[in-house]
Amino acid sequence: MMQTDPSSCPPLVSTTDTPGLPVTDKRAGGVWNWFRLCTRRAALRRALLSLDDRMLRDIGIDRTRARREATRAPWQP
Repeated sequence: MMQTDPSSCPPLVSTTDTPGLPVTDKRAGGVWNWFRLCTRRAALRRALLSLDDRMLRDIGIDRTRARREATRAPWQP
């Protein structure tokens, strides 16, 4: 089995930017941001279903459009 020097591996967490607070790898941060965006979209789309017809009219959509929007996948913009 080949041994790898741990110091030659790229770090997954860097603490050089802010002492005491780890900064995650950019790729991990991008995935995390995408996950948060999808979670937020899903919550907002579910919230449309709780609005009454007057509230939906106020934002310019009808009940059919609200149902269609609420059933979209979170990763769809």
